[in-house]
Amino acid sequence: FDGCYRLPMDYKTKAIVHWGGLTMAMRFVPPPQKLVGAPVNVDFQFMNILVIVFFLVVGSIFSLSLCKSGRGLEETSLRGSFHQ
Repeated sequence: FDGCYRLPMDYKTKAIVHWGGLTMAMRFVPPPQKLVGAPVNVDFQFMNILVIVFFLVVGSIFSLSLCKSGRGLEETSLRGSFHQ
């Protein structure tokens, strides 16, 4: 591109870019290494995403089932402390 600068950066480089009112901080790191001697080859990034999505789906189903049954959270939690 015309009017642009190219700056080669390696994996240990840190950069801060100020552009108008926006400040971007960047840090370049090498990709994670595989575990040496592990019995199975596991992609931990995929497993983290899978676990997070699982808990979000289960929590959504649970909360939607409370709303659909007509019972709100106010009836199921701390029942005796607010209503006497």
